[in-house]
Amino acid sequence: MKRMLIQRARSQSGDISGLVTAVPLSGDNSRSATTVKLWLVWPVLVAVLLLSVPVQAQAALSAEDLAWLDRVTYGVNKQTAEEYEKLGREKFLEKQLHPPAKDVLDDATEGNLARNTVDMQKVMEDVTVRRQKFVREVKDQRKRSEFNTLIRREGNKVLAVSKRRHLIRAIYSPWQLKEQMAWFWQNHFSVFSSKAYIRFQVGDYEDKALRPHALGKFKDILLATMTHPAMLDYLDASKNKKGKPNENYARELMELHTMGVGSGYTQKDITEVARVLTGISVNFSPNLPKLNDQAKKGFFRKNGVQFMPRQHDFGDKIVLGKTIKGQGWDELAELADLLARQPATAKHISTKLAQYFVGDKPDPALIKSMSERFMKSDGDISQTLATLFESKAFQASLGSKFRTPMEVVVSTARLAYEDRQLQNYVPLTNSLDRLGQGLYKRVTPDGYPMQKSMWDGSSQLFQRFEAVRFLSSGAARFFQYGKPSDEIKGSVPDLNNAFFEQNIKPHLSETTLAVLNKTPKNKVLWNSMLFSSPEWMNREYKK
Repeated sequence: MKRMLIQRARSQSGDISGLVTAVPLSGDNSRSATTVKLWLVWPVLVAVLLLSVPVQAQAALSAEDLAWLDRVTYGVNKQTAEEYEKLGREKFLEKQLHPPAKDVLDDATEGNLARNTVDMQKVMEDVTVRRQKFVREVKDQRKRSEFNTLIRREGNKVLAVSKRRHLIRAIYSPWQLKEQMAWFWQNHFSVFSSKAYIRFQVGDYEDKALRPHALGKFKDILLATMTHPAMLDYLDASKNKKGKPNENYARELMELHTMGVGSGYTQKDITEVARVLTGISVNFSPNLPKLNDQAKKGFFRKNGVQFMPRQHDFGDKIVLGKTIKGQGWDELAELADLLARQPATAKHISTKLAQYFVGDKPDPALIKSMSERFMKSDGDISQTLATLFESKAFQASLGSKFRTPMEVVVSTARLAYEDRQLQNYVPLTNSLDRLGQGLYKRVTPDGYPMQKSMWDGSSQLFQRFEAVRFLSSGAARFFQYGKPSDEIKGSVPDLNNAFFEQNIKPHLSETTLAVLNKTPKNKVLWNSMLFSSPEWMNREYKK
């Protein structure tokens, strides 16, 4: 049955045209008789698709406007459209490229974030002290295992807070380009939350290392990740000591974070970079190590990152033909600056940005112009993106760009719940997990792929249809913070409204409109049909 539905959908519009299912998400106990009936009547709906030709309203936003906004933001909604119409494209983009240092958010969003805040330093100090005491006093392996399970559970609660913070801002922040870049960098400088104590650290990693530099200088975000405990724990930096270099982080730093595979660096360069990184570790103990006067010189610990001079290789290093003098901690900033200034880094970062915003195989001419802007601006991300958005290649790509799972979930929530703050984000994070792009869940350091071919398989499409149906249902659980309450009710979003009539409906195909016209009274089904349409999934609007 699944294969037949997908084949029928793809035959109508080349990919996922018009396919809508009422199958609930796994674990959702709402599989009812109504759901079964929807499956049974689906062939009838398909048969009459072309019998209804709707009268289209005059569009406030053009198809190009919609497609443009769906790239610069996670997805269009009423607030975004109104600001775009007020400012015009040029000023709107300028504002998005240069957000304030501190996000200016509405009171509801600020309140939501305030309820979801964790002090990493305090939490990690507490965990470290408890663990040290337990290991010192308890030798029973079974009890130690139970203790570790308890710590993981506590860490998962902190991790859930970090995920909520990310999604709150992605959905409700007006600084949508910054939010996309926050996810982009989280994926580029990927860490796996289930390793070591990283689940306690990822929220601070995003807030302190990634977000402040999301549209700033690349060398700054690079150095910030190089000196954050989440990255150091993930890539085993604490195992890298004088005389016993561990090249794990050094290799990923050059291969994934900066220059890219096959860009001209050698094994010798990796070894030299590893030497620069010696002596760095993660330690959240409130007690400083006992050091003699000589060992204290150059020692420091800040935000869980510790530098031990006696474990650092103070010899000079030659990286990419440049000498980095042995001076301790300051070598890291020199290394970050050296790697950020490489033409190969400019090309690597420009290519990934173009793949995210333009398409799987961006025009080499675009990559060249972005790389040149990157180099001339000392790695300024906002200027590099400005070159991208101003290009003919970007303009030509506006006809279609398949949404990744993150973009599906956030764009759905942005339109469906613009006027009501979500409080429970577990349904959203579960949806991302099922779609294969869970927050902080990429095991390998290469980050999630962005190519369409990785996200448009039959199984993925079915999961998407289930996800958008559930996420646009307005279930009461979405609005309940903490324990469920009978006083808080759900409310199905009414998306068949004036905004839809003016801005989206005129750019939908006759097939999609015919499907929507068959279920005007069933809001959940209507919403799921809109969000699973080829126009929404592909950002492919009719002119």
